[in-house]
Amino acid sequence: SKSIYFVGDAISQWAAGVSPKVLYQYQVDSQLVVEVGGLVTPAGEQWNALIPAQKYLFGVKQKNLGNYMFAYIASIVSLEGVVTDIGTTVGNDTFVNFFWAGYDPIHDQVYILAGDENSLFTLDAVLYTITSTGKSSFVQVDNSQYTLSNIHVDQNTGVIYSVSHGLYGKNEWSIVTIDPTTGSVSLVSKIHLPSSSPSSPSLWSSDDYGAIYNGISASGHILHTFKWIHTDAVVLADIEIQTGIVTYFTDINLSTRRGEGTNQDQSLTYA
Repeated sequence: SKSIYFVGDAISQWAAGVSPKVLYQYQVDSQLVVEVGGLVTPAGEQWNALIPAQKYLFGVKQKNLGNYMFAYIASIVSLEGVVTDIGTTVGNDTFVNFFWAGYDPIHDQVYILAGDENSLFTLDAVLYTITSTGKSSFVQVDNSQYTLSNIHVDQNTGVIYSVSHGLYGKNEWSIVTIDPTTGSVSLVSKIHLPSSSPSSPSLWSSDDYGAIYNGISASGHILHTFKWIHTDAVVLADIEIQTGIVTYFTDINLSTRRGEGTNQDQSLTYA
């Protein structure tokens, strides 16, 4: 049966400002949430992501090194909650905002997209690579034409895709690729709805998130989430990568009030 794993904690822990460190399993067929157990998390570390793989999970943690320096740690997390760290990025005091992460099974490495907390409009970002042998490297991502804050890694090719609204303040949605060795960004397609649709991607807010883990299908489609400009309702869209055609979209936000809803953070996993 299909399962989704995530890191969470009791509400009392959240209220106390304690970073969550308990592994949970959501069983899709039975719709049950099961507590797997606590994840060993040393002081100064917090969990940013869990990336599904075939027989285990890849975890990404952020570590406080002191003096405003931070590093990212890639780990293998078993389905029973055993954590094995495999590699750490160099310490950095600039690119400390975690955006998204992905696993490339072709090259057996984890990618981490992180942003400069001082570039709220240009979204300066770096892409870290941590291999299964622990080697770490990074490149600055070219944001001269597209601001990027999400990545979708194709599990069949290893290609890194991103969905971008263009530069700050624009709603010119596109699918691009990122070269993990150079940071260069290349256009693949402009996102558009069929001509018969009464809506337009220009009505989607230029919010910088929305990727979905395991969101690329074998048929060459990306699942991504957006927000309607006027209501903040979350839209789940299926987009053909090479053409940019939105083949399907539906509202998935459960809130009726602006700024509220269970999908507000838009961190989803496709099972």
